[in-house]
Amino acid sequence: MRIGNRKGILALALALLLLFSCASAQAIGIREFAENCLTEVLGYTADEIKDFVFETREDGVLAYWPKEHPSWVYTTAYKNNVPLDSTTPFDTGYTGFCGENAVRELLRTMKEKGWISEWSEESKNALLDACQENNVRISTEMYLSESAAQGLQGFFESCYGPAAGWTDALFELRDSVFAESGLTMEESPFHVPGVRRISRRNIYQSDLTRTYTLFEGEYPDELKAAFSDPHLTGWTCHSGALSFDESREKPGKGTGKGLAAFEKDGKRQLTQLSCLNGQWTINPLGTNAVYPTGDYRVTYDLQHNAFAVQYRLNDDETAAFYLSPNQAKREHSTLCSTVINSYERVNRKTGEAVWIGLYGSGMPTWNKELPLDEIVANFPRYLGVIPITEFPTTLEGARHSVFPGLPEGYVYSGGVNLRTQRSSRSASHGVLNAGTLLPVLERLPGDPSEWIRTKVGFLEGFVVETYVGEGQTQTARLSALPVAETAKEIALKKGTGLFDGTVQALPAGTKMHVIIENGDWLYVDVPREEIGFLMDVDGTFGYVRKADVTFLSIIPGLDWAE
Repeated sequence: MRIGNRKGILALALALLLLFSCASAQAIGIREFAENCLTEVLGYTADEIKDFVFETREDGVLAYWPKEHPSWVYTTAYKNNVPLDSTTPFDTGYTGFCGENAVRELLRTMKEKGWISEWSEESKNALLDACQENNVRISTEMYLSESAAQGLQGFFESCYGPAAGWTDALFELRDSVFAESGLTMEESPFHVPGVRRISRRNIYQSDLTRTYTLFEGEYPDELKAAFSDPHLTGWTCHSGALSFDESREKPGKGTGKGLAAFEKDGKRQLTQLSCLNGQWTINPLGTNAVYPTGDYRVTYDLQHNAFAVQYRLNDDETAAFYLSPNQAKREHSTLCSTVINSYERVNRKTGEAVWIGLYGSGMPTWNKELPLDEIVANFPRYLGVIPITEFPTTLEGARHSVFPGLPEGYVYSGGVNLRTQRSSRSASHGVLNAGTLLPVLERLPGDPSEWIRTKVGFLEGFVVETYVGEGQTQTARLSALPVAETAKEIALKKGTGLFDGTVQALPAGTKMHVIIENGDWLYVDVPREEIGFLMDVDGTFGYVRKADVTFLSIIPGLDWAE
């Protein structure tokens, strides 16, 4: 997909309503309308627009550009002398775009105050403060820039998004600013050993300070206890990233999350980090969560507002998985998991880019016009439960992707009663936990929704079609079933009654998916082999006492690497 030359539509309606509240656009004429756009909306000075060339085209479009930059073509379409819409040559579709007028004002301020020409840590911080005041979504690279050239490139990417989505005019603007500043482009290095930190006020909670920590080859002191876990014996930390929210009233006692990659004897594994009251803990995401070969790093991308595992495919091309470590609170435990938001591959030399998301993962920051149905993959959203090497990395692959391991003819529960009859007033076997797989034995009419006759283990009944998911386009939403483990040998029973028989004995350490929770009893599915993310539809079903098992805190199948 070539995106480097795309020009989007600039939305001017609100600004123009304020500008022309007392006079219609018809009264002032199309050219004067365009001149007002340039000064009041796009940030040009009155002297600068004196050098603009204006050209009226036969198709009802007024085109205009600076005389010295004929490729910087703005347009205003009109009909019957009424303006309809306008375009700018610098629109990249970046959803974090702060406004072209803000960019021009910041460029003028940079020059006047010497922030670039007299680069220092003080001038960089002044530029960062000015960007934040103008609602610029500041990139990680700009925060961590160590030279004027890196800071200036970071500024443009912060304002306009990743360079893969830039227009030719925007590249020309960037190059002209570099030339005027006497600078040469400098690529930010892919690997930076050591520990680096970025602190900023939390925009949602003003009493919190959020600190991002990036580390490579070594790790920060606050992780020493977590990294002493016996499972990590012999493993070396490659890289990682943390996000930590600290309250001003309780320094050091905040909450946080993060990711860290480890290596041992040519193998890799990814881990999830969680912090509560200043204490960091670690959980496995396994060897499935990271590519087994190739150059890579773990970082935090402030423009995507997500953690990322980035891969350097060659000198010009990089790929990244954007990730969100989560802690889902449940009645019995805290479920630790990391969700895949999206995949992105960018070639800086050709301008070609690919973005593939999962359900509910939003859109890419640099090209908001991609149609959603073309870029959503059918893949488990939980990182590590399926090898990440199976994730489709082309748009064609994403369109035809099939959720790995989902049985044909099954739907999955979103949390719904398993009724004994086709009525919401009938008795219930209990509420099926979200993620339960159900065979569709029969579809029957209902009001207002259909009923599905199904069977899970030896419990047969009916579920309302509205509360189940089906079809490969929905499976990225599939939830993880709770998992419990026996602490001692117990009996798997046929029912909850005193005289109900035993299905089989369960040794200590037996893991099972919890299908229904009914008071003191659990209806469970014991898999035939090692427990995985999906329940075993041909496993052994029965009841166990809740008091006889322990709920686990991680997604099933995410184990420590040996």
